[in-house]
Amino acid sequence: MREFGITQISRGEILYPVQLSECMGEETPQTLAFIGSPDLLTRPLLALICSVKCPGSAILDAHEAAKKVTRSEWVVVSGFHSPMEKECFRILFRAKRPVIVCPARSLEGLRIPKEWREPIGARRMLLLSPFTTPHSRSTTRMAETRNLLVAAIADRIWIPYVDPGGKTEALADRVVAFDGLMEDVNAMIAF
Repeated sequence: MREFGITQISRGEILYPVQLSECMGEETPQTLAFIGSPDLLTRPLLALICSVKCPGSAILDAHEAAKKVTRSEWVVVSGFHSPMEKECFRILFRAKRPVIVCPARSLEGLRIPKEWREPIGARRMLLLSPFTTPHSRSTTRMAETRNLLVAAIADRIWIPYVDPGGKTEALADRVVAFDGLMEDVNAMIAF
């Protein structure tokens, strides 16, 4: 079984996303940890963030949009944590689309699922974390930082559903200031 090592990129290095400091301000991580191909960071990135609670109509729309994404140039970046994000991941994974997975914890001690090993080795999957000190469990604050990172590195942001008054709404309000990042996924993807 092949093991994957954790690599780090720091601010100022060529693959470090320059827009992070602009979007995250003083929350900008000095170093990002990754497993896999950091070259995915140079491709068109579509952030996927969705509230945990999601009505049926939004689920159906997101499911159809995810199928369209599989036929596009976009690399989806997400924590793939909420049920809707997990379903989109399954669609993208089955279609062998490149993805960037951002867990809300450090990569140190992370158990990489067996089915992820081939896409990581084939340069279709990148695991990326703003947390470089060991954290085996995520916290609400870490999830918020992760989601901000996901939004900040993306060229566009796709939020299938925002639960009114929830954490995703607070993030959406914050990223609206990232001028032009949020867009209807159907308007971005050719049918």
